[in-house]
Amino acid sequence: MAMAGKSVTAILVIFFLFPPLAAIAGASGVREAVWAGAFYPADYRELKREVAGDIAYGAARLRRRGVSARPLIIIIPHAGYRYSGRIAGVAAAAVARRGYKRVIIIAPDHRVGFSGVATMARGAYRTPLGLVSVDPEAAVLMSRGRLFHRVAASDNSEHAVEVVLPFLQSALGGFSLIPLVSSRVAPQTLADAVVPLLSPETLLVISSDFSHYLPYDRAVAHDQATIRAILNLDLDVFQGIKNSACGRTGIAAAIIVARRLGLAPELLARANSGDATADRGRVVGYVAMGFYKNEKTATERKMPELSNEQGRALLLLARRTILKKFGRDPGVEDGPEAVVLDDPVFSTRRGVFVTLNRRGRLRGCIGSLAGVESIVAGVRRNAVNAAFNDPRFKPLSAEELADLEIEVSILTEAEPLAFNDSDELIRKLRPGIDGVIIRDGIHSATFLPQVWEQIPVPADFLTHLCRKAGMAGNRWQRPGLTVLAYQVQYFAEGG
Repeated sequence: MAMAGKSVTAILVIFFLFPPLAAIAGASGVREAVWAGAFYPADYRELKREVAGDIAYGAARLRRRGVSARPLIIIIPHAGYRYSGRIAGVAAAAVARRGYKRVIIIAPDHRVGFSGVATMARGAYRTPLGLVSVDPEAAVLMSRGRLFHRVAASDNSEHAVEVVLPFLQSALGGFSLIPLVSSRVAPQTLADAVVPLLSPETLLVISSDFSHYLPYDRAVAHDQATIRAILNLDLDVFQGIKNSACGRTGIAAAIIVARRLGLAPELLARANSGDATADRGRVVGYVAMGFYKNEKTATERKMPELSNEQGRALLLLARRTILKKFGRDPGVEDGPEAVVLDDPVFSTRRGVFVTLNRRGRLRGCIGSLAGVESIVAGVRRNAVNAAFNDPRFKPLSAEELADLEIEVSILTEAEPLAFNDSDELIRKLRPGIDGVIIRDGIHSATFLPQVWEQIPVPADFLTHLCRKAGMAGNRWQRPGLTVLAYQVQYFAEGG
């Protein structure tokens, strides 16, 4: 959590190391509130009023965006409410009064360090808003071996469970709790333990802040890269991002769970501490996300056919967005292409990729497989990321603009391919038409349909795609691989 001012930071360091002794969990089995009065108000009325205001803000924001589905997993921040309360309110609003009776919270260990996962077999957590009873399944988890066990030092000092509880108490009403504080544990192991506990009445909550102590602009770009990896359920990329999130183990477990259950993540809100204070030198990122059952109809999944005029408008939008980053005047923006961009079709949410080529060679390609934002927003964001944030290339220079060629790809929603063996998989692929996603455990990768132009033979296409995902080239010939296909309408400058 980023704070403004050295004196405040020093006070918080004392709190981190030595929580108020009067608040330590007692022998009664009730884990008393440790961080009330530090991270959030200790007074019942003040806390209730503040949390209600943040949830009301979140509900209004979700209504404006048309988000109404019921998530099975949420990511929620756990910083001081002054800094992250609004973002936590969005996550809480997404689950408010949705009929959940049990909540599993996966939170990171910030202070102790231990093997496995800390939990409680029985008892309750107390906040100024009341008690939350520990669910009996927590004791069942502890009975199955050494992975889940009591860590008194963690119970007595960790804030990442406690701080999110008032939001859940206000949003859900009554529920039972399985508190899981992860330390040294593999995400796959954690996911395997959690999946059997999930049901329509169980909400999985991942308590996490995102990047820590970067300058404001760097933090925004860094968090966007992390968000993109989560939205794509790309576990390999997510785990390769340093300083992604303090709750990275829980988020990685959520990605694994989402893959297994066929859930689609959606970004609900993001900000950082610099948005709440005047201090933008060292900020902490906050994100609210929901993971939803994929219940879109075939009509909703179908991509609207864009005209050549609309395609040209998107290409011009991408180029102007890049030019602005170089401080260049991209020209008048109220011409015919601006009228085209006002078309309601561009407000639909689609996966978008922006590809940059220079002198016949790839210069950058970034995008999102999931429809997490409008087409226009996706083109703007991915044009910047392809130019400056593709980790395979140095940031684009002004000297390269003259011979830069831009492609914009608009994606349909990916659909699983059912196949019994590698021969059937080969038969079902449509060269030149299908973009392909492969997934196996932590490994995943995609090729846009344009890649068929360089690799036209399906067997070779799959071999290169497996290698891109970090697998053996012949992995597609063995059982157990998940394959999804999507289609693309793409536009290229000069095309």
